[in-house]
Amino acid sequence: MEDVAAQSAHAEGVRRLLNSYRAIPAGASVRLAKPTSNLFRARAKRAAPGLDVSGLANVVSVDPHGQTADVAGMCTYENLVAATLPFGLSPLVVPQLKTITLGGAAVGKSPIMPASPDLDAKPEVVDGLVKIIRKFGS
Repeated sequence: MEDVAAQSAHAEGVRRLLNSYRAIPAGASVRLAKPTSNLFRARAKRAAPGLDVSGLANVVSVDPHGQTADVAGMCTYENLVAATLPFGLSPLVVPQLKTITLGGAAVGKSPIMPASPDLDAKPEVVDGLVKIIRKFGS
């Protein structure tokens, strides 16, 4: 079902993401500015601001007939289940950590994004992600 409020909120989240990207100084590391931490690796403190992804954690729309959901990039399983259950839908598998993002749960399912990526040791992955992100800022 199309939800105009959800579409509008998503557009605002994208706007904030792009503005936060533009605020990162040239040469500074690009990282997510999110309140949760990685449970398995410590995060180094950075002086530069991160990407504001706070407006990209929700379900944008649910298609009960197609049994699909359009979700924002930081959507958690908790939010996905809350939005799909009223239609009698739910993911087949829901991680034990309810705040894990859909993308976070998918890490380890692709050879280019291993289960515990050490991105400092994989410059080709970082370069690819940076190119994708920079296209959004154009």
